[in-house]
Amino acid sequence: MGFIRIPSTITSTQLSLVISNLSSLAEERWDREQQEKDRCRQAVHQVQLEFGLHKVFRHSELVSHDDFMNALVRLLDQKSKLRESLAGSSLGIAASGQFCHLSDDGSLIIPHNWK
Repeated sequence: MGFIRIPSTITSTQLSLVISNLSSLAEERWDREQQEKDRCRQAVHQVQLEFGLHKVFRHSELVSHDDFMNALVRLLDQKSKLRESLAGSSLGIAASGQFCHLSDDGSLIIPHNWK
């Protein structure tokens, strides 16, 4: 989310112009965000099917859609090694610097940049 800082001395004409200019930019960003979310939903569905996972999710908003997607693609590349271990689990993708761990609800949490 962004905020617009507007000086108290702005005229209504200037305000209308600023809002008009920024609203088209906001719409573009919103559309891009929705496309990224849709790509992630599709990848999550594929990972769930391939590994037999109950749930796949971003553990934190700090994980960007690109980082999330990259982690899912790398997981799919390791399918033969990980399928048995992950089947029936829930998997969260966390921000970098996190360690692999189990969350309070039993989900396996891995950092997006796992090696």
